[in-house]
Amino acid sequence: MERLAGRFGWLAVVLAYFLPVPNALVHAVVGWTGMRLVTFLLLDVVAALAWMGLLVGLGYSLGQHAVDVAEAISRYALWISFGLLAVTLAYRAWQARRDRNDWRDRRDRRGGPAD
Repeated sequence: MERLAGRFGWLAVVLAYFLPVPNALVHAVVGWTGMRLVTFLLLDVVAALAWMGLLVGLGYSLGQHAVDVAEAISRYALWISFGLLAVTLAYRAWQARRDRNDWRDRRDRRGGPAD
């Protein structure tokens, strides 16, 4: 592990921002293997700038499309919410009615008192 970290530690520091691994683990491993602080800081700054550049570039290229989608959602969201609420209430009313009828059927089969 130490040999691998010594050989690929610089790459691990740069890729830590892009991988689904906690950065603290990568930083601890390269510190444990003896990477110099100046080297680590330079690599970390390069990786952070690359990550921020990627996010800014994606935001710039997808920005207007995301705004258009958000506007379309906000235009119809209220009506969709009302529709979902109506469907939910209708389903709950149907369920309650079915349960009440089932209870009456069981009561009638047992010969219980009538309503």
